[in-house]
Amino acid sequence: MSDPPAPAALERGLSTAATVRCDRAVSEPRRPSVRRRARWTALVTLVCALVGALGVATGAQAAPATGSAGIAAAGATTYALGALGFDGGGDSTSSVVGNGGRLVLVGAYVVHWTGERAAPRVSLERRIGSGRWATTDAAVAFTRGGLVVRTPAFSTTAATRTVEYRLRSAPYSSTAGTVQGSSVSRSVRIAVEDQRRYTGLAKTAWTTVRPYCPDTAVHVGSLASKAGDFGTGALLLRVDGAVRGYRPIDVRAVALHECSHERQWLDYGGTAAGWQRMTAAAATRFADWTAPAGARTPYPLERPSAAITPVEHAADCGAQSVNRGGYLGYGGYCTAAELAAGKRLLLGHRY
Repeated sequence: MSDPPAPAALERGLSTAATVRCDRAVSEPRRPSVRRRARWTALVTLVCALVGALGVATGAQAAPATGSAGIAAAGATTYALGALGFDGGGDSTSSVVGNGGRLVLVGAYVVHWTGERAAPRVSLERRIGSGRWATTDAAVAFTRGGLVVRTPAFSTTAATRTVEYRLRSAPYSSTAGTVQGSSVSRSVRIAVEDQRRYTGLAKTAWTTVRPYCPDTAVHVGSLASKAGDFGTGALLLRVDGAVRGYRPIDVRAVALHECSHERQWLDYGGTAAGWQRMTAAAATRFADWTAPAGARTPYPLERPSAAITPVEHAADCGAQSVNRGGYLGYGGYCTAAELAAGKRLLLGHRY
């Protein structure tokens, strides 16, 4: 399993000459220069980029000072919504979940204001199939990292149903301030699958993981040299078609290994930042996979793979904890403590 993209950096532009860039995998923000001009009030532009998505850039602007301090204090604020994406999903605008699955969305915005900045009133809208857009009751958080919201649960009786989401900023005027104009973000699409319609290997895999990953989708296809995989920014386990020829206990081992990865994602918040915390926790609990001399195990004791990592070993031990005797995808040995921690994760807790 590959690591998810690192969160993008946040920068601020404070002058007409400033250019703000929010790039992938930037750990420290670059600070643009600031120019001060007499008799001009600063019109500050904030750019909040998507976590794990491509960066956006804009230039800051300046506005003339108003003739009255009272008018300047009242001011006006404008929010322009931009890109919307899946936390941990890179620059993808589509994803997959099973019935009931929820994902974290992160949206970019640019805000301009004079006087006192007014807070935004942003809602998450949803469109099912080709229907009309409707406002949901999902709470949208306004953060320095972007607009953050978790999609509401949705289920279908169809094999697959497409659900589209977008953010909308609404104008208003009150004693708290004035927001001018309405703005709508880019939309994203989620394919929601009814797992009860699965057949064959997909049905077997989902039946196996359902107690631990009930909201996941399962796809069967060709994965080259991999038996299965899971990617962040979705709730989707993929299994290679060749797994049909495995022993039933090893089919379950593959499905549960990938389900353990999904729980690593979900139990730590379903965000790229949470994945980093999980990775650090796994490094303290699953860094030893060497079998002691004379060890006897219910599973084939094999030499650890050169590709083994604490995150992968944790997934192997999680699968082994509820499927004793299945093979370990990366080889090695699971201690009693590792088995207990792996099971705790599958049950919805952290390491």
